[in-house]
Amino acid sequence: MLSQLIKKQYENSMRYMTVNEKIKEMMMTPMKEIHETIQFKNEKIECYRVQYNNILGPYKGGLRFNLCVDLDECRALSFWMMIKCALHKLPFGGGKGGICIDPNLYSKEELKQICELFVEKIHNHIGHNIDIPAPDVGSTSEMMRWMNEKYMDIKQIKQLGNFTGKPVDYGGSKFREDATGYGVYVCVREWMLLNKMKYGTYIIQGFGNVGSYTAQYLNDHLNLIAVGDHTGYYYNSEGFNIFELISLSRMYGSIKDLKHAKKITKEQFFSIKCDIIIPAALEMQVDDKIAKNLNCKVVIEAANGPLTMEADEILESRKIQVIPDVLVNGGGVVVSYYEWLQNKINVRWNTKSIKQKLDLHMTEVFHYIMSHELYNKRIVAYMIAIRHVESKYNENIKSKL
Repeated sequence: MLSQLIKKQYENSMRYMTVNEKIKEMMMTPMKEIHETIQFKNEKIECYRVQYNNILGPYKGGLRFNLCVDLDECRALSFWMMIKCALHKLPFGGGKGGICIDPNLYSKEELKQICELFVEKIHNHIGHNIDIPAPDVGSTSEMMRWMNEKYMDIKQIKQLGNFTGKPVDYGGSKFREDATGYGVYVCVREWMLLNKMKYGTYIIQGFGNVGSYTAQYLNDHLNLIAVGDHTGYYYNSEGFNIFELISLSRMYGSIKDLKHAKKITKEQFFSIKCDIIIPAALEMQVDDKIAKNLNCKVVIEAANGPLTMEADEILESRKIQVIPDVLVNGGGVVVSYYEWLQNKINVRWNTKSIKQKLDLHMTEVFHYIMSHELYNKRIVAYMIAIRHVESKYNENIKSKL
């Protein structure tokens, strides 16, 4: 269970720091868990929103449309969002939610109805200064528009910042679609610079939004020799044409039946010799068995929680560096913050400006973490984040005295 993973990660970081019992309890207990049921035609659809902590500001996190969505998953993902926002010094707390459906089984009009029914259930728990949802696995910018429109209709207000990840022509930020993948790219680029590496090979698991943009930006730096998604895994020792891959993925929603490549198993995929492995799919994809066979220099976590705790420990013992998810995939929430800020102050920043801001931000946070002498960078990231939450908590206490 993901809740057990976050508990172990948190406890692991606590071995290196001392915080008071109130902070410890607060960090391991969500403030609010919302579980609703939508009645849609002849089916009952379960939906969730977990609001973990708002010490730093409004809750912030995505909405998944996926059959795997449940309370445990939302609880874990909202915890990671809390850590991520604190690490990146954003004025947000952690939140996460979702609707337990396969969006591919519904028409566009049906999805719109489901989105609106969801907002009817949770509108009193969200808002631009309360909780700001965004797209995630299975959800889109268009869905954010539908939900924001429904929210404004219910509340009788005109405020675009209740959701982020919206279409650009509807208050969305430029460069938001690229942002997470670009943030991954910056972490890879800076790791290569630190290790005096000019070129090399990599493999990537997951070729949706994050994976495809990551591959696009890495194209001049690394050769992609293996790729996989939920439909299968493929290997080509000569490397793939990234733009053909992206075209295939965006046309069909997967890389199924990829030509000019050898089809391999997941186990074979993760045992390929390469410089860098980028998990960009779902949680807990690399377990202890797979970790023992990894043949790389570094794992750069584009996905949330792609390693089990056992895998983490094995890779540390093998001196395979892990660059943690709360750093690597933070580009998405950083640009979501830019979108929220643009909506609040009614300005529009261009693509070049946002890209430059994000690049500078990700580079600074990356080197701040990497400069710490402790080898385990996940623990370093957690320590930085927890100290930031603790500092804000103590400020709030003092202000009330």
